Amino acid sequence: DPIAAQVDWSLQEAMAVFSHHRISELPVIDDEHNPVGLVDITDLVSLTDQPGEKSTLPFQQPKHFN
Repeated sequence: DPIAAQVDWSLQEAMAVFSHHRISELPVIDDEHNPVGLVDITDLVSLTDQPGEKSTLPFQQPKHFN
């Protein structure tokens, strides 16, 4: 099965997947498994250093996903 993150995942869930699979980028999918964007490990690392920020995935939406 392909590895993908759900839009409602927490930062901790995504970090666990990045660490376990040793990857640096994940596709993000919605509830119907449609691709909606990408999340990069550097985005998550920068957020973990900023207390008080939201704890959901900050994914990027590439133009071809619109």
